[in-house]
Amino acid sequence: LDWKQHVQTHRGLVAEARNDRAFYQVLARFVDGLQDAHVSPHIPSTYEATLGFSSDFIENKVLIENVDRLRLPEELFPFKKGDQLLAIGGVPVENLMKELEWASATGNKASADRFTAARLSTRREARGLSVPKGITTITALPVGAARPITVTVTWITKGIPVFEQDDLSDLL
Repeated sequence: LDWKQHVQTHRGLVAEARNDRAFYQVLARFVDGLQDAHVSPHIPSTYEATLGFSSDFIENKVLIENVDRLRLPEELFPFKKGDQLLAIGGVPVENLMKELEWASATGNKASADRFTAARLSTRREARGLSVPKGITTITALPVGAARPITVTVTWITKGIPVFEQDDLSDLL
């Protein structure tokens, strides 16, 4: 890690942050850039969203690990443990993994991939992640199926988001 470059890059991003959420996202990226699982930012937020299932990265595939059947009954969400997750909101999981990998920088690729896969279906603002809302789609390939299936689900949010001060530029 080039410490001086890392600080310089993020100092510029902090100066560009115009609200608390943007500042905390820069802070999270700064800390995650250290690639040390023992260090994490403390962002004062309990705001999070979940799709009602969890996923894991196994043998270079994102697989569904667990399904909350109270939120996602089998009639509406026919997937189960071991089915391959292919896309969320029409975006391939490979792209989402690349987009979210910064939030899982552990210094160990296998661990980082597993953490990132878990973040596909659960997003916590306390980690510096944007919290999705509303309806989305899930595309998965059930074990033994010839074709993928796409269903509609809703991001379920809870908690308290970061307080937003509209513009911090007067304070800088």
